[in-house]
Amino acid sequence: MLDFGCGYRYFKKKLLNNKKIKVINFDIVKELTEIDNWKKKNLIILLLHKFLYILKKKLNKLLLDLKKKQNIRVIITISKQGFLNKLGAFILNEPEAHTNFNLTPSEEIQAFTKHMKILKRKSVFFLADVYLLEFR
Repeated sequence: MLDFGCGYRYFKKKLLNNKKIKVINFDIVKELTEIDNWKKKNLIILLLHKFLYILKKKLNKLLLDLKKKQNIRVIITISKQGFLNKLGAFILNEPEAHTNFNLTPSEEIQAFTKHMKILKRKSVFFLADVYLLEFR
């Protein structure tokens, strides 16, 4: 599994003892990245809260690049950006946590479903939806 935009590798650390899942980290910060070119890997790609910050045009280009690969599945998390998210940001004293978004949750899922079909969807405590998708 490729953790695209891994940040500080929390997902890999969480699954450290799980022998069934191998996580490869990729991030724009070179020190956090374990591979040079994510496009050379043919993996399930994990994207947690990444695309609300980028422009729709860039997301579309990324999806077109991914679509060229064979048998790719993508797991994404899309924040609901609702009251509970804002309350959590307030409680955790993170006033910038829900600002500077380029895409709404509906725009995010529309961009993905333009190219992909939803295999599964789960809601996480009214905070986010997790989707398993594959290309059409």
